Amino acid sequence: MAYLFRIFEQEDGSWSCRRGRDDLDRFGDLGDALTHTVDIASEDAPSEVFVHLVDGRVQPFATFG
Repeated sequence: MAYLFRIFEQEDGSWSCRRGRDDLDRFGDLGDALTHTVDIASEDAPSEVFVHLVDGRVQPFATFG
């Protein structure tokens, strides 16, 4: 079973990081959110990272193991 890590764009422009349904952190910059989430996801292989944009689009970002 792979862990799902998701980064959600918020209406205020911030980014919320989650592992499954659990909130991890929130960042003001997408780059910071990606770095943080990828660091955690790479240690929890197998895992996948997705970015959820406020307009409803979902973009796969990274896969580990």
